[in-house]
Amino acid sequence: MKTILLSLTFFISFLCAAQSDFKPTVQVYYDLGIDDNKTNTIGIDFIAGFKVTDLLILGAGTGLGSSDMLYYKSYNMGDSYDSRETVMILPLFGHGKINFTKTGISPYLSLNAGYSLSLTSSYDHPGLMIKPAFGVDFPLINGGSFFAQVAYKYQHFNYTYFSITESDTSDTLETGYAAQLEFAVGYTF
Repeated sequence: MKTILLSLTFFISFLCAAQSDFKPTVQVYYDLGIDDNKTNTIGIDFIAGFKVTDLLILGAGTGLGSSDMLYYKSYNMGDSYDSRETVMILPLFGHGKINFTKTGISPYLSLNAGYSLSLTSSYDHPGLMIKPAFGVDFPLINGGSFFAQVAYKYQHFNYTYFSITESDTSDTLETGYAAQLEFAVGYTF
């Protein structure tokens, strides 16, 4: 219990000290499926970032996405097909971003890592999400910045594999992943 209280006190102290360095971000994105599963996603993310140094921002984020996830694969006496379901996903992730320059137009690398939850009652299979990205910040006169980025997104998911043959019928829960190329634009306040 002492560890939890100490951790909470440290975290609140950090937040209070970093208020002037609070960097909220909003971004919209499109994920293009680049693997055999061809899972596409469109969504919006909100990131609460804190400026640790002039070049490093750390924070946490969440968002809302709509994805055409693989629901099941079926093999029926020689015929096979995939079934997809539109799934609303809620990603929860840690965020890190490092810029290459302190001022002006600045390229950067970022990493989001966390877990995606399904908001669709019939689909509870998303999971681990990792997203390294490369982008460029374009500072604006008001102190904020517009950015564009390209990312590779790995999204774990499960699906059901149905098999119907002349002698057997079975279904098993299989593990898969979606490999996606992401295109995003956004604004940092």
